[in-house]
Amino acid sequence: MPLIFAVFVFIGAVIYGAIRLYATAAARWGWFAGIGADALAAVLVATLIALSVHRHRTIHGKPVGRERILSMKGSWGRISVDAGQKRGRLKLDDREAGFVFADIAGARPVVENAAWSVELRLRHTAADHWNIPMPNRKQARRWAKILALAAAQKL
Repeated sequence: MPLIFAVFVFIGAVIYGAIRLYATAAARWGWFAGIGADALAAVLVATLIALSVHRHRTIHGKPVGRERILSMKGSWGRISVDAGQKRGRLKLDDREAGFVFADIAGARPVVENAAWSVELRLRHTAADHWNIPMPNRKQARRWAKILALAAAQKL
């Protein structure tokens, strides 16, 4: 019940703010400027919402069915993380490992000879250090963040 009340209060505040913005801009520059100010405010709010949804889906995955799987593959192999089941798979060249999120000891982006990679440290596996090649800095930082969130059980 309090959530429904909060939604109505929020909608009322947005409507009140739009009316005040229109009145202020229209009093100073005319009705056309008032409408333009409200339209600009609506576009800015919609853009912020779209960017935040995009950012959330980039890190936490897009739900497909009942799964939220983030994956990446290249000539080096494949990494996939299932946020719903809290496990992941890593295939790097001829080595392969399966892990649960609690096995992740750490992940960080690393640059060596102008090539970006993510250094993944796993507990309870035969190889504890994995260097996963990434195409660029942005992807390296993204996957380091995804794996760090997974290690903290917040993915």
